[in-house]
Amino acid sequence: MAIKSSMLTAAKDEMVSSQRFVLYLKVREITAVNKALQGALKLPLNEQKRWAEENGQILDTALNAFIDDTNVILEKISLDDEILDLSEKLVVGLRKAVQNIDKLLGPQEELES
Repeated sequence: MAIKSSMLTAAKDEMVSSQRFVLYLKVREITAVNKALQGALKLPLNEQKRWAEENGQILDTALNAFIDDTNVILEKISLDDEILDLSEKLVVGLRKAVQNIDKLLGPQEELES
């Protein structure tokens, strides 16, 4: 019985470690995205518009996929301090990315016309 219990504990520890690693990678990815977006926001206005025209659709598709992946990850997480901290960083990073994209791309109606 003790062996079964230790095996369950080891499996749970491995799952939590895996969750931490996936969250860590997602936080790094969104940090890199935000860094690129902030760089684009520093461009002169006419270059920002050109950047948005060239990259807007790709960025929108990528961010939607990233958000979907993040939702799946966050639905299955275990609750420990490190995972909660990484989850918070990920959500804050996503929020910043969405705000930066909104600044760059403006209202969607403008892009379609």
